[in-house]
Amino acid sequence: MTTRQGDLPVIHVKGNDICEGYQNAVLAVFDNGARIETPKHTTQTPLGWDATVTVEIADPQSLRRIHKIGIPGFIPELEVYRLEAVWGIHNNWVGDGWDYTYHERIFEYRLPDGSRVNQIANMIKVIKSNYKEKGRVSGRDFQVSTWMPWNDPFVDDPPCLQRIHFRLFKSENEGEYLLHMTTHWRSRDLFKAWCMNVYAMTDLQRLVAKWISEELGFPVFVGKYIDISNSLHLYGAYAHDIEGAVMRMREKNHYELSWEITEPNLNFHEEVIATRRLAAAQNKAEATGHGKMIPKDRLIELGYEVDSFEYPKEWDE
Repeated sequence: MTTRQGDLPVIHVKGNDICEGYQNAVLAVFDNGARIETPKHTTQTPLGWDATVTVEIADPQSLRRIHKIGIPGFIPELEVYRLEAVWGIHNNWVGDGWDYTYHERIFEYRLPDGSRVNQIANMIKVIKSNYKEKGRVSGRDFQVSTWMPWNDPFVDDPPCLQRIHFRLFKSENEGEYLLHMTTHWRSRDLFKAWCMNVYAMTDLQRLVAKWISEELGFPVFVGKYIDISNSLHLYGAYAHDIEGAVMRMREKNHYELSWEITEPNLNFHEEVIATRRLAAAQNKAEATGHGKMIPKDRLIELGYEVDSFEYPKEWDE
């Protein structure tokens, strides 16, 4: 790809799974992105890499979900992020240091009069109505939005995620459907945020497929996940780390740089359950006046049995 000075590169990459899509996107933006000032730029940092990018994932529910380079932190941080985005464990922080959470914008969208809208529930109602009244589920208006035009242009940290669009297609198997999902983002940190975002969004896709199936009474499986960013960037501030990561990606394919969640050495299931118990205990402690994100040792001192603390059953859904 060749671009003129001032051009905005537009890139389309594919991957069978999240990890392959991530690795292909990093290499494509590094090789073909515009070299411009990215967020966090200073006179001492190199220019970053930036492009408009579509990433198409054929099998977003593949067990290969953890890229060794793309996940800052590890399984506990990943699970907390999923719980925030999908189940709203930190919605109460909105207005108390946070401007939004994705769960709040999707499931509890706040109108100017203060009323709330569950956009997913409303969408599923429309899908069910279409199926009952018209005998089809091929609508093109199944979507949710996060943007609040009366608020978001005027805050320092508006949502990166703008819109989620859903489409139902008949499967090759009689009586079954596939739910394809496209997310639209205004701006994105490819190196450190993309994998966590997509991990959570594809779990939301899985749940929406399940909820539609339960409402309509026929099988709905996860189809493609399509991820569109107006600005997908590699920060110049991270240039040294990015260049090292790109070198590793050129030397090894994505299978060598990622894990399936069933990898025995990961102890994925055990780590996830422990994280859910800790998050539930932290929320309970916060609700009783002990502050946010109390460490496990302090919770135990306060009398919480963290290792057996119950959490909402839907978190296992």
